[in-house]
Amino acid sequence: MDFEARLARLEKAFPQQAELPDGDDASPSAGSDWLSPSVAQNDRSSLLENDPDQMDEAIRGGTSARKTIADLDQLIPPDKSVEQPVALNHCPFARYNAFPDCCERELLVWTSRMNYRNHDQDQNTLRRYFTFLNPHYPCLNESRFFSDLQTYSTSDISTLRNREALQFVALVYLLVALMKILEGYCTESSAIPGWQEFNRASHLLSHNTHMGRGDVQTANCFIIKALYLLYIEEYNASYEAVSQAVRLCYQNGLNRQSTWKDCTPFEVHMRQRIFWSIYCLDRTVAQVSGMPYLLRDTEHRVDLPAAVNDQMLNAGDLLPEETPEHSASPYQHNIVRWGQLSAEVWDKMYGLNAESTISDEYVVTMDARLILLRDRFPKHLQWRGELSTSPGARETPRYIVRQAYILHLRVNHLRLLLQRQSMVGSDFRQRAAEICLPIASDSIMTIYNTHFSSLHQELERYSSITYLTGAMIPVACIILKGGPQNNLREDAISLYQKAMMVFQDISSGFALARAMLKRLRRIVSAVELNIRGRDKTAMVSQTSRAFHVADMDTNMDNCLELNQYSVNMFDLLYDATLDAPLDDAAILEFRSFDQFG
Repeated sequence: MDFEARLARLEKAFPQQAELPDGDDASPSAGSDWLSPSVAQNDRSSLLENDPDQMDEAIRGGTSARKTIADLDQLIPPDKSVEQPVALNHCPFARYNAFPDCCERELLVWTSRMNYRNHDQDQNTLRRYFTFLNPHYPCLNESRFFSDLQTYSTSDISTLRNREALQFVALVYLLVALMKILEGYCTESSAIPGWQEFNRASHLLSHNTHMGRGDVQTANCFIIKALYLLYIEEYNASYEAVSQAVRLCYQNGLNRQSTWKDCTPFEVHMRQRIFWSIYCLDRTVAQVSGMPYLLRDTEHRVDLPAAVNDQMLNAGDLLPEETPEHSASPYQHNIVRWGQLSAEVWDKMYGLNAESTISDEYVVTMDARLILLRDRFPKHLQWRGELSTSPGARETPRYIVRQAYILHLRVNHLRLLLQRQSMVGSDFRQRAAEICLPIASDSIMTIYNTHFSSLHQELERYSSITYLTGAMIPVACIILKGGPQNNLREDAISLYQKAMMVFQDISSGFALARAMLKRLRRIVSAVELNIRGRDKTAMVSQTSRAFHVADMDTNMDNCLELNQYSVNMFDLLYDATLDAPLDDAAILEFRSFDQFG
Protein backbone atom coordinates (compact mmCIF):
# COMPACT_ATOMS: atom_id res chain seq x y z
CA MET A 1 0.00 0.00 0.00
CA ASP A 2 1.45 3.42 -0.95
CA PHE A 3 2.11 6.18 1.58
CA GLU A 4 -0.86 8.41 0.61
CA ALA A 5 -3.37 5.59 0.98
CA ARG A 6 -2.01 4.65 4.39
CA LEU A 7 -2.19 8.28 5.51
CA ALA A 8 -5.79 8.60 4.32
CA ARG A 9 -6.77 5.48 6.24
CA LEU A 10 -5.15 6.81 9.42
CA GLU A 11 -6.94 10.14 9.11
CA LYS A 12 -10.30 8.40 8.85
CA ALA A 13 -9.57 6.62 12.12
CA PHE A 14 -9.59 9.90 14.05
CA PRO A 15 -12.85 11.74 14.84
CA GLN A 16 -13.37 14.96 12.97
CA GLN A 17 -13.23 18.06 15.15
CA ALA A 18 -16.19 20.42 15.06
CA GLU A 19 -15.61 23.91 13.72
CA LEU A 20 -15.70 26.76 16.19
CA PRO A 21 -18.55 29.26 15.65
CA ASP A 22 -17.86 32.72 14.33
CA GLY A 23 -18.56 36.13 15.82
CA ASP A 24 -19.80 36.91 19.29
CA ASP A 25 -21.17 33.43 19.69
CA ALA A 26 -17.64 32.09 20.07
CA SER A 27 -18.13 31.81 23.78
CA PRO A 28 -18.35 29.16 26.47
CA SER A 29 -21.94 28.61 25.39
CA ALA A 30 -21.05 27.48 21.89
CA GLY A 31 -18.34 25.33 20.39
CA SER A 32 -17.11 21.93 21.34
CA ASP A 33 -14.05 23.25 23.19
CA TRP A 34 -15.98 25.23 25.77
CA LEU A 35 -17.94 24.19 28.79
CA SER A 36 -21.32 25.72 28.06
CA PRO A 37 -23.40 27.52 30.72
CA SER A 38 -25.94 24.71 30.59
CA VAL A 39 -23.22 22.16 31.13
CA ALA A 40 -21.68 24.34 33.81
CA GLN A 41 -25.05 24.50 35.49
CA ASN A 42 -25.50 20.75 35.28
CA ASP A 43 -21.95 20.23 36.52
CA ARG A 44 -22.47 22.65 39.39
CA SER A 45 -22.83 19.85 41.91
CA SER A 46 -19.62 18.19 40.79
CA LEU A 47 -17.73 21.46 41.07
CA LEU A 48 -19.00 22.65 44.39
CA GLU A 49 -21.14 20.28 46.31
CA ASN A 50 -19.56 16.87 45.84
CA ASP A 51 -15.89 16.04 46.35
CA PRO A 52 -14.57 17.38 43.04
CA ASP A 53 -11.01 16.33 43.73
CA GLN A 54 -11.87 12.66 44.21
CA MET A 55 -8.73 12.49 46.36
CA ASP A 56 -8.45 9.80 48.99
CA GLU A 57 -8.86 11.65 52.28
CA ALA A 58 -6.46 9.16 53.89
CA ILE A 59 -3.57 10.73 51.98
CA ARG A 60 -4.73 14.33 52.42
CA GLY A 61 -2.79 16.20 55.10
CA GLY A 62 -4.30 16.92 58.49
CA THR A 63 -4.35 20.69 57.99
CA SER A 64 -7.32 20.28 55.66
CA ALA A 65 -10.71 20.67 57.30
CA ARG A 66 -11.99 18.09 54.82
CA LYS A 67 -9.52 15.53 56.19
CA THR A 68 -10.73 16.18 59.73
CA ILE A 69 -14.37 16.07 58.69
CA ALA A 70 -13.69 12.75 56.96
CA ASP A 71 -12.09 11.41 60.16
CA LEU A 72 -15.11 12.41 62.22
CA ASP A 73 -17.36 11.06 59.50
CA GLN A 74 -15.87 7.61 59.99
CA LEU A 75 -17.61 7.45 63.36
CA ILE A 76 -20.98 7.55 61.59
CA PRO A 77 -22.40 4.85 59.28
CA PRO A 78 -21.46 5.72 55.66
CA ASP A 79 -23.92 7.04 53.11
CA LYS A 80 -25.11 4.51 50.54
CA SER A 81 -25.38 6.96 47.65
CA VAL A 82 -22.23 7.95 45.77
CA GLU A 83 -22.31 10.56 43.03
CA GLN A 84 -19.73 10.48 40.27
CA PRO A 85 -18.10 13.75 39.15
CA VAL A 86 -18.40 15.02 35.63
CA ALA A 87 -15.09 15.68 33.87
CA LEU A 88 -14.42 19.08 32.35
CA ASN A 89 -14.12 19.43 28.59
CA HIS A 90 -10.84 20.41 26.96
CA CYS A 91 -10.01 22.97 24.29
CA PRO A 92 -7.99 21.62 21.33
CA PHE A 93 -4.85 23.54 20.41
CA ALA A 94 -4.37 25.28 17.10
CA ARG A 95 -1.09 25.19 15.22
CA TYR A 96 1.82 25.87 17.54
CA ASN A 97 3.32 28.94 15.80
CA ALA A 98 0.14 30.48 14.38
CA PHE A 99 -2.15 32.87 16.22
CA PRO A 100 -5.27 30.75 16.88
CA ASP A 101 -8.45 31.80 15.14
CA CYS A 102 -10.48 31.03 18.26
CA CYS A 103 -8.34 33.49 20.23
CA GLU A 104 -8.88 36.23 17.65
CA ARG A 105 -12.62 35.77 17.97
CA GLU A 106 -12.24 36.02 21.75
CA LEU A 107 -10.39 39.31 21.38
CA LEU A 108 -13.26 40.68 19.28
CA VAL A 109 -15.76 39.66 21.96
CA TRP A 110 -13.62 41.22 24.67
CA THR A 111 -13.12 44.59 22.97
CA SER A 112 -16.86 44.77 22.32
CA ARG A 113 -17.54 44.00 25.96
CA MET A 114 -15.05 46.55 27.28
CA ASN A 115 -16.21 49.36 25.01
CA TYR A 116 -19.95 48.85 24.77
CA ARG A 117 -21.89 46.07 26.44
CA ASN A 118 -20.40 45.78 29.94
CA HIS A 119 -18.07 48.76 30.12
CA ASP A 120 -19.35 50.49 33.26
CA GLN A 121 -20.17 47.27 35.08
CA ASP A 122 -16.77 45.70 34.45
CA GLN A 123 -14.94 48.93 35.28
CA ASN A 124 -16.70 49.09 38.66
CA THR A 125 -15.97 45.42 39.29
CA LEU A 126 -12.28 45.91 38.56
CA ARG A 127 -12.15 48.99 40.81
CA ARG A 128 -13.60 46.96 43.68
CA TYR A 129 -10.96 44.30 43.12
CA PHE A 130 -8.17 46.83 43.63
CA THR A 131 -9.95 48.33 46.64
CA PHE A 132 -10.63 45.11 48.53
CA LEU A 133 -8.68 42.13 47.17
CA ASN A 134 -5.43 43.35 45.64
CA PRO A 135 -4.16 44.49 49.09
CA HIS A 136 -4.22 40.80 50.14
CA TYR A 137 -2.27 39.50 47.15
CA PRO A 138 -0.69 42.74 45.81
CA CYS A 139 0.62 41.32 42.56
CA LEU A 140 -0.80 44.15 40.43
CA ASN A 141 -0.29 47.90 40.34
CA GLU A 142 -3.59 49.72 39.94
CA SER A 143 -2.48 52.65 37.79
CA ARG A 144 -0.42 50.41 35.50
CA PHE A 145 -3.32 47.99 35.12
CA PHE A 146 -5.90 50.62 34.15
CA SER A 147 -3.44 52.26 31.80
CA ASP A 148 -2.97 48.93 30.03
CA LEU A 149 -6.73 48.35 30.06
CA GLN A 150 -7.32 51.65 28.30
CA THR A 151 -4.64 50.86 25.72
CA TYR A 152 -5.79 47.35 24.90
CA SER A 153 -9.53 48.03 24.92
CA THR A 154 -9.21 50.90 22.43
CA SER A 155 -6.67 49.25 20.13
CA ASP A 156 -7.45 47.90 16.70
CA ILE A 157 -7.89 44.14 16.72
CA SER A 158 -4.92 43.71 14.38
CA THR A 159 -2.57 45.09 17.04
CA LEU A 160 -3.82 42.60 19.63
CA ARG A 161 -2.61 39.50 17.82
CA ASN A 162 0.20 38.84 20.29
CA ARG A 163 0.84 36.94 23.50
CA GLU A 164 0.95 40.05 25.69
CA ALA A 165 -2.53 41.18 24.65
CA LEU A 166 -3.90 37.65 24.95
CA GLN A 167 -2.47 37.40 28.43
CA PHE A 168 -3.91 40.73 29.54
CA VAL A 169 -7.38 39.82 28.28
CA ALA A 170 -7.17 36.55 30.23
CA LEU A 171 -6.18 38.52 33.35
CA VAL A 172 -9.17 40.85 33.02
CA TYR A 173 -11.56 37.91 32.63
CA LEU A 174 -10.05 36.24 35.70
CA LEU A 175 -10.40 39.36 37.83
CA VAL A 176 -14.05 39.74 36.84
CA ALA A 177 -14.66 36.03 37.56
CA LEU A 178 -12.99 36.33 40.96
CA MET A 179 -15.17 39.23 42.04
CA LYS A 180 -18.30 37.51 40.76
CA ILE A 181 -17.69 34.34 42.78
CA LEU A 182 -17.06 36.37 45.94
CA GLU A 183 -19.89 38.86 45.55
CA GLY A 184 -22.47 36.96 43.49
CA TYR A 185 -25.67 35.45 44.86
CA CYS A 186 -25.73 31.82 43.74
CA THR A 187 -28.76 29.63 44.37
CA GLU A 188 -29.09 25.90 43.82
CA SER A 189 -30.54 26.46 40.34
CA SER A 190 -28.14 29.15 39.12
CA ALA A 191 -24.82 28.76 37.33
CA ILE A 192 -21.55 29.36 39.14
CA PRO A 193 -20.82 33.10 39.23
CA GLY A 194 -17.90 34.00 36.98
CA TRP A 195 -17.73 30.55 35.40
CA GLN A 196 -18.07 31.82 31.84
CA GLU A 197 -15.33 34.44 32.30
CA PHE A 198 -13.13 31.83 33.96
CA ASN A 199 -13.54 29.48 31.00
CA ARG A 200 -12.67 32.21 28.53
CA ALA A 201 -9.53 33.08 30.48
CA SER A 202 -8.50 29.44 30.84
CA HIS A 203 -8.87 28.95 27.11
CA LEU A 204 -6.64 31.93 26.32
CA LEU A 205 -4.06 30.90 28.93
CA SER A 206 -3.92 27.36 27.56
CA HIS A 207 -2.69 28.74 24.25
CA ASN A 208 -0.36 31.24 25.89
CA THR A 209 1.35 28.71 28.15
CA HIS A 210 1.58 25.84 25.69
CA MET A 211 4.86 23.90 26.00
CA GLY A 212 5.89 25.68 29.19
CA ARG A 213 5.83 29.24 27.92
CA GLY A 214 5.14 32.14 30.27
CA ASP A 215 6.60 35.22 31.92
CA VAL A 216 6.12 37.24 35.10
CA GLN A 217 2.73 38.52 33.97
CA THR A 218 1.63 34.96 33.25
CA ALA A 219 2.37 34.21 36.89
CA ASN A 220 -0.09 36.97 37.85
CA CYS A 221 -2.78 35.21 35.83
CA PHE A 222 -2.15 31.96 37.68
CA ILE A 223 -2.37 33.73 41.04
CA ILE A 224 -5.88 34.95 40.21
CA LYS A 225 -6.82 31.64 38.61
CA ALA A 226 -5.73 29.72 41.73
CA LEU A 227 -7.79 32.03 43.94
CA TYR A 228 -10.94 31.54 41.86
CA LEU A 229 -10.52 27.76 41.95
CA LEU A 230 -9.89 27.89 45.68
CA TYR A 231 -13.12 29.82 46.20
CA ILE A 232 -15.17 27.23 44.30
CA GLU A 233 -13.49 24.44 46.30
CA GLU A 234 -11.62 22.97 43.33
CA TYR A 235 -8.57 22.30 45.48
CA ASN A 236 -6.64 20.07 43.09
CA ALA A 237 -7.05 22.55 40.24
CA SER A 238 -6.10 25.44 42.52
CA TYR A 239 -3.01 23.54 43.66
CA GLU A 240 -2.10 22.93 40.02
CA ALA A 241 -2.47 26.64 39.21
CA VAL A 242 -0.17 27.47 42.12
CA SER A 243 2.34 24.93 40.82
CA GLN A 244 2.27 26.72 37.45
CA ALA A 245 2.97 30.02 39.19
CA VAL A 246 5.82 28.44 41.19
CA ARG A 247 7.30 27.00 37.98
CA LEU A 248 7.22 30.46 36.42
CA CYS A 249 8.97 31.83 39.51
CA TYR A 250 11.91 29.52 38.91
CA GLN A 251 11.73 29.81 35.14
CA ASN A 252 11.89 33.63 35.19
CA GLY A 253 14.23 34.04 38.16
CA LEU A 254 11.60 35.55 40.45
CA ASN A 255 13.09 33.58 43.34
CA ARG A 256 16.56 35.12 42.88
CA GLN A 257 16.60 38.89 43.25
CA SER A 258 20.32 39.02 42.42
CA THR A 259 19.49 38.19 38.79
CA TRP A 260 17.25 41.24 38.27
CA LYS A 261 20.05 43.28 36.72
CA ASP A 262 18.25 45.65 34.36
CA CYS A 263 15.08 46.29 36.36
CA THR A 264 13.94 49.75 37.45
CA PRO A 265 13.07 50.35 41.14
CA PHE A 266 9.40 50.02 40.19
CA GLU A 267 10.00 46.69 38.44
CA VAL A 268 12.04 45.36 41.37
CA HIS A 269 9.28 46.36 43.78
CA MET A 270 6.57 44.71 41.68
CA ARG A 271 8.62 41.54 41.23
CA GLN A 272 8.99 41.33 45.00
CA ARG A 273 5.25 41.74 45.46
CA ILE A 274 4.50 39.08 42.84
CA PHE A 275 6.95 36.59 44.33
CA TRP A 276 5.67 36.99 47.89
CA SER A 277 2.06 36.84 46.67
CA ILE A 278 2.83 33.44 45.15
CA TYR A 279 4.64 32.41 48.33
CA CYS A 280 1.67 33.31 50.55
CA LEU A 281 -0.85 31.77 48.17
CA ASP A 282 1.19 28.57 48.06
CA ARG A 283 1.05 28.23 51.86
CA THR A 284 -2.66 29.06 51.93
CA VAL A 285 -3.71 26.59 49.22
CA ALA A 286 -1.45 23.90 50.68
CA GLN A 287 -3.01 24.27 54.11
CA VAL A 288 -6.62 24.33 52.91
CA SER A 289 -6.14 21.41 50.51
CA GLY A 290 -3.99 19.36 52.90
CA MET A 291 -1.09 18.97 50.47
CA PRO A 292 2.62 19.91 50.75
CA TYR A 293 3.68 23.47 50.09
CA LEU A 294 5.79 23.97 46.96
CA LEU A 295 8.04 26.99 47.62
CA ARG A 296 10.73 25.99 50.09
CA ASP A 297 12.52 28.70 52.06
CA THR A 298 15.87 27.29 50.96
CA GLU A 299 15.03 27.98 47.31
CA HIS A 300 14.60 31.76 47.27
CA ARG A 301 16.43 34.95 48.13
CA VAL A 302 14.06 37.86 47.68
CA ASP A 303 13.67 40.93 49.88
CA LEU A 304 10.27 41.85 51.26
CA PRO A 305 8.73 44.80 49.37
CA ALA A 306 8.92 48.32 50.74
CA ALA A 307 5.80 49.58 52.52
CA VAL A 308 4.82 52.17 49.92
CA ASN A 309 1.36 53.31 48.89
CA ASP A 310 0.44 51.53 45.66
CA GLN A 311 -1.46 54.56 44.38
CA MET A 312 1.70 56.69 44.67
CA LEU A 313 3.80 54.36 42.54
CA ASN A 314 4.97 55.54 39.14
CA ALA A 315 6.64 53.18 36.72
CA GLY A 316 9.24 55.74 35.65
CA ASP A 317 10.26 57.17 39.03
CA LEU A 318 12.00 56.10 42.22
CA LEU A 319 9.86 54.53 44.93
CA PRO A 320 7.94 57.03 47.09
CA GLU A 321 8.52 57.34 50.81
CA GLU A 322 7.28 54.41 52.87
CA THR A 323 3.86 54.87 54.50
CA PRO A 324 3.07 51.56 56.27
CA GLU A 325 -0.46 52.53 57.31
CA HIS A 326 -1.39 53.18 53.67
CA SER A 327 0.37 50.20 52.15
CA ALA A 328 -0.50 46.56 51.55
CA SER A 329 3.06 45.48 52.31
CA PRO A 330 2.87 45.24 56.15
CA TYR A 331 0.02 42.76 55.76
CA GLN A 332 2.05 40.79 53.23
CA HIS A 333 5.09 40.80 55.54
CA ASN A 334 3.06 39.28 58.37
CA ILE A 335 1.32 36.74 56.16
CA VAL A 336 4.79 35.62 55.07
CA ARG A 337 5.73 35.08 58.73
CA TRP A 338 2.46 33.23 59.28
CA GLY A 339 3.23 31.09 56.21
CA GLN A 340 6.65 30.19 57.60
CA LEU A 341 5.09 28.97 60.84
CA SER A 342 2.39 27.14 58.88
CA ALA A 343 5.11 25.30 56.96
CA GLU A 344 6.81 24.31 60.21
CA VAL A 345 3.55 22.90 61.54
CA TRP A 346 3.06 20.92 58.32
CA ASP A 347 6.58 19.47 58.40
CA LYS A 348 6.37 18.55 62.07
CA MET A 349 2.80 17.28 62.34
CA TYR A 350 1.29 16.54 58.92
CA GLY A 351 4.03 15.95 56.35
CA LEU A 352 5.35 12.63 55.06
CA ASN A 353 8.13 12.63 57.68
CA ALA A 354 5.93 13.95 60.47
CA GLU A 355 6.48 12.52 63.91
CA SER A 356 3.90 10.00 65.04
CA THR A 357 3.76 11.50 68.52
CA ILE A 358 3.92 15.26 68.97
CA SER A 359 5.24 16.39 72.32
CA ASP A 360 3.25 18.79 74.46
CA GLU A 361 6.37 20.95 74.60
CA TYR A 362 6.34 21.48 70.83
CA VAL A 363 2.64 22.36 70.80
CA VAL A 364 3.04 24.83 73.66
CA THR A 365 6.13 26.41 72.08
CA MET A 366 4.56 26.80 68.64
CA ASP A 367 1.37 28.19 70.17
CA ALA A 368 3.46 30.77 72.03
CA ARG A 369 5.22 31.72 68.78
CA LEU A 370 1.86 32.26 67.09
CA ILE A 371 0.64 34.43 69.97
CA LEU A 372 3.88 36.43 69.76
CA LEU A 373 3.38 36.88 66.01
CA ARG A 374 -0.16 38.14 66.62
CA ASP A 375 0.95 40.54 69.35
CA ARG A 376 3.66 41.98 67.08
CA PHE A 377 1.31 42.87 64.26
CA PRO A 378 1.44 46.60 63.45
CA LYS A 379 -1.09 48.56 65.46
CA HIS A 380 -3.33 49.22 62.46
CA LEU A 381 -3.45 45.44 61.75
CA GLN A 382 -4.33 44.45 65.33
CA TRP A 383 -7.87 43.10 65.32
CA ARG A 384 -10.29 44.88 67.61
CA GLY A 385 -13.95 43.98 67.78
CA GLU A 386 -15.00 47.59 67.41
CA LEU A 387 -13.51 47.64 63.90
CA SER A 388 -16.67 45.94 62.69
CA THR A 389 -19.26 47.24 65.15
CA SER A 390 -18.46 50.78 66.33
CA PRO A 391 -19.87 53.89 64.59
CA GLY A 392 -16.33 55.17 64.00
CA ALA A 393 -15.32 52.01 62.16
CA ARG A 394 -16.25 53.57 58.82
CA GLU A 395 -13.29 55.93 59.18
CA THR A 396 -10.85 53.01 58.89
CA PRO A 397 -10.24 51.93 55.27
CA ARG A 398 -12.17 48.74 54.62
CA TYR A 399 -9.16 46.91 53.24
CA ILE A 400 -7.29 47.58 56.52
CA VAL A 401 -10.21 46.19 58.53
CA ARG A 402 -10.32 43.13 56.30
CA GLN A 403 -6.56 42.60 56.57
CA ALA A 404 -6.73 42.72 60.38
CA TYR A 405 -9.73 40.37 60.30
CA ILE A 406 -7.96 37.79 58.11
CA LEU A 407 -4.69 37.93 60.07
CA HIS A 408 -6.55 37.37 63.33
CA LEU A 409 -8.52 34.40 61.99
CA ARG A 410 -5.46 32.83 60.35
CA VAL A 411 -3.50 32.83 63.60
CA ASN A 412 -6.46 31.29 65.45
CA HIS A 413 -6.89 28.69 62.71
CA LEU A 414 -3.25 27.61 62.92
CA ARG A 415 -3.43 27.46 66.72
CA LEU A 416 -6.41 25.13 66.43
CA LEU A 417 -4.53 22.97 63.91
CA LEU A 418 -1.89 22.39 66.59
CA GLN A 419 -4.58 20.77 68.75
CA ARG A 420 -6.57 19.03 66.02
CA GLN A 421 -4.98 15.60 66.38
CA SER A 422 -5.78 15.46 70.09
CA MET A 423 -9.28 16.85 69.51
CA VAL A 424 -10.29 14.32 66.86
CA GLY A 425 -8.37 11.32 68.21
CA SER A 426 -9.76 8.71 70.56
CA ASP A 427 -7.62 10.08 73.42
CA PHE A 428 -9.54 13.36 73.52
CA ARG A 429 -8.50 15.17 76.66
CA GLN A 430 -10.13 17.77 78.86
CA ARG A 431 -6.99 19.91 78.71
CA ALA A 432 -7.12 20.08 74.90
CA ALA A 433 -10.77 21.12 75.06
CA GLU A 434 -9.98 23.84 77.59
CA ILE A 435 -7.29 25.23 75.26
CA CYS A 436 -9.34 25.00 72.06
CA LEU A 437 -12.67 26.36 73.22
CA PRO A 438 -11.47 29.94 73.93
CA ILE A 439 -9.68 30.05 70.55
CA ALA A 440 -12.73 28.68 68.73
CA SER A 441 -14.94 31.09 70.66
CA ASP A 442 -12.78 34.02 69.59
CA SER A 443 -13.00 33.02 65.91
CA ILE A 444 -16.73 32.24 65.94
CA MET A 445 -17.66 35.44 67.76
CA THR A 446 -15.38 37.51 65.51
CA ILE A 447 -17.07 36.05 62.43
CA TYR A 448 -20.55 36.26 63.96
CA ASN A 449 -20.25 39.91 65.01
CA THR A 450 -18.64 40.95 61.73
CA HIS A 451 -21.14 39.08 59.58
CA PHE A 452 -24.17 40.62 61.28
CA SER A 453 -22.69 44.13 61.45
CA SER A 454 -23.72 47.02 59.22
CA LEU A 455 -20.27 46.98 57.58
CA HIS A 456 -20.51 43.37 56.39
CA GLN A 457 -19.57 42.77 52.75
CA GLU A 458 -20.48 39.81 50.58
CA LEU A 459 -16.88 39.18 49.55
CA GLU A 460 -16.10 38.17 53.16
CA ARG A 461 -18.25 35.04 52.89
CA TYR A 462 -15.43 32.75 51.77
CA SER A 463 -13.21 33.65 54.73
CA SER A 464 -16.15 33.36 57.10
CA ILE A 465 -17.04 29.84 55.95
CA THR A 466 -13.43 28.62 55.85
CA TYR A 467 -12.47 29.75 59.34
CA LEU A 468 -15.90 29.06 60.79
CA THR A 469 -15.55 25.41 59.74
CA GLY A 470 -12.13 25.19 61.38
CA ALA A 471 -13.52 26.62 64.61
CA MET A 472 -16.61 24.39 64.59
CA ILE A 473 -14.54 21.19 64.62
CA PRO A 474 -13.36 21.48 68.26
CA VAL A 475 -16.80 22.76 69.28
CA ALA A 476 -18.44 19.67 67.75
CA CYS A 477 -15.86 17.43 69.41
CA ILE A 478 -16.59 18.93 72.83
CA ILE A 479 -20.33 18.43 72.39
CA LEU A 480 -20.04 14.89 71.01
CA LYS A 481 -17.23 13.61 73.22
CA GLY A 482 -17.69 15.64 76.36
CA GLY A 483 -19.20 13.96 79.40
CA PRO A 484 -22.63 14.99 80.69
CA GLN A 485 -21.04 16.93 83.57
CA ASN A 486 -18.52 18.70 81.34
CA ASN A 487 -18.45 22.39 82.26
CA LEU A 488 -17.49 23.38 78.70
CA ARG A 489 -20.58 21.86 77.12
CA GLU A 490 -22.99 24.78 77.53
CA ASP A 491 -20.46 27.25 76.11
CA ALA A 492 -19.80 24.90 73.20
CA ILE A 493 -23.53 24.60 72.45
CA SER A 494 -23.93 28.38 72.43
CA LEU A 495 -20.99 28.77 70.04
CA TYR A 496 -22.30 25.99 67.82
CA GLN A 497 -25.66 27.72 67.49
CA LYS A 498 -24.07 31.05 66.58
CA ALA A 499 -21.89 29.35 63.98
CA MET A 500 -24.94 27.68 62.46
CA MET A 501 -26.74 31.01 62.28
CA VAL A 502 -23.91 32.37 60.12
CA PHE A 503 -23.96 29.23 57.97
CA GLN A 504 -27.72 29.58 57.52
CA ASP A 505 -27.49 33.21 56.51
CA ILE A 506 -24.71 32.61 53.97
CA SER A 507 -25.77 29.26 52.52
CA SER A 508 -28.85 30.52 50.66
CA GLY A 509 -26.71 32.49 48.22
CA PHE A 510 -23.21 31.01 48.44
CA ALA A 511 -22.49 27.60 46.95
CA LEU A 512 -19.38 26.97 49.06
CA ALA A 513 -21.42 27.28 52.25
CA ARG A 514 -23.97 24.76 50.95
CA ALA A 515 -21.19 22.40 49.91
CA MET A 516 -19.56 22.60 53.34
CA LEU A 517 -22.90 22.02 55.07
CA LYS A 518 -23.47 18.90 53.00
CA ARG A 519 -20.01 17.70 53.90
CA LEU A 520 -20.78 18.36 57.57
CA ARG A 521 -24.32 17.01 57.37
CA ARG A 522 -23.91 13.89 59.52
CA ILE A 523 -21.71 15.63 62.06
CA VAL A 524 -24.24 18.48 62.31
CA SER A 525 -27.06 15.98 62.67
CA ALA A 526 -25.19 14.05 65.34
CA VAL A 527 -24.52 17.25 67.29
CA GLU A 528 -28.18 18.28 67.05
CA LEU A 529 -29.45 14.92 68.24
CA ASN A 530 -26.80 14.78 70.94
CA ILE A 531 -27.95 18.15 72.27
CA ARG A 532 -31.61 17.15 72.18
CA GLY A 533 -30.90 13.71 73.60
CA ARG A 534 -28.99 15.07 76.58
CA ASP A 535 -31.59 17.73 77.26
CA LYS A 536 -34.41 15.18 77.00
CA THR A 537 -32.69 13.02 79.60
CA ALA A 538 -32.19 15.96 81.94
CA MET A 539 -35.80 17.09 81.54
CA VAL A 540 -37.16 13.64 82.23
CA SER A 541 -35.07 13.40 85.39
CA GLN A 542 -36.33 16.75 86.67
CA THR A 543 -39.98 16.22 85.73
CA SER A 544 -40.56 12.80 87.22
CA ARG A 545 -38.49 9.88 88.37
CA ALA A 546 -41.44 7.54 87.90
CA PHE A 547 -41.03 7.15 84.15
CA HIS A 548 -40.60 3.56 83.06
CA VAL A 549 -37.67 2.85 80.75
CA ALA A 550 -39.96 1.30 78.12
CA ASP A 551 -41.97 4.54 77.95
CA MET A 552 -38.96 6.85 77.94
CA ASP A 553 -39.19 7.94 74.30
CA THR A 554 -42.88 8.88 74.63
CA ASN A 555 -42.36 10.76 77.86
CA MET A 556 -39.35 12.65 76.52
CA ASP A 557 -41.35 13.75 73.48
CA ASN A 558 -44.02 15.14 75.82
CA CYS A 559 -41.36 17.25 77.54
CA LEU A 560 -39.94 18.78 74.39
CA GLU A 561 -42.14 21.87 74.56
CA LEU A 562 -40.38 22.87 77.79
CA ASN A 563 -36.92 22.35 76.37
CA GLN A 564 -35.00 25.39 75.11
CA TYR A 565 -33.28 23.14 72.55
CA SER A 566 -36.44 21.41 71.41
CA VAL A 567 -36.40 23.04 67.97
CA ASN A 568 -34.15 21.04 65.69
CA MET A 569 -32.09 23.66 63.87
CA PHE A 570 -30.91 20.98 61.50
CA ASP A 571 -34.42 20.25 60.25
CA LEU A 572 -35.64 23.85 60.11
CA LEU A 573 -32.63 25.60 58.61
CA TYR A 574 -31.08 23.05 56.32
CA ASP A 575 -33.88 20.88 55.00
CA ALA A 576 -33.23 22.17 51.50
CA THR A 577 -29.54 21.31 51.51
CA LEU A 578 -28.92 18.49 53.98
CA ASP A 579 -29.86 14.86 54.28
CA ALA A 580 -32.14 13.50 57.00
CA PRO A 581 -30.74 13.37 60.56
CA LEU A 582 -29.06 10.28 61.89
CA ASP A 583 -31.01 7.53 63.54
CA ASP A 584 -30.57 6.61 67.21
CA ALA A 585 -28.17 3.78 66.38
CA ALA A 586 -25.72 6.22 64.85
CA ILE A 587 -25.88 8.48 67.87
CA LEU A 588 -25.03 5.56 70.14
CA GLU A 589 -21.71 5.27 68.36
CA PHE A 590 -20.85 8.78 69.48
CA ARG A 591 -21.82 7.98 73.07
CA SER A 592 -18.76 5.76 73.33
CA PHE A 593 -16.63 8.93 72.94
CA ASP A 594 -18.55 10.95 75.49
CA GLN A 595 -15.95 10.86 78.27
CA PHE A 596 -12.73 12.83 78.25
CA GLY A 597 -9.58 10.73 78.55
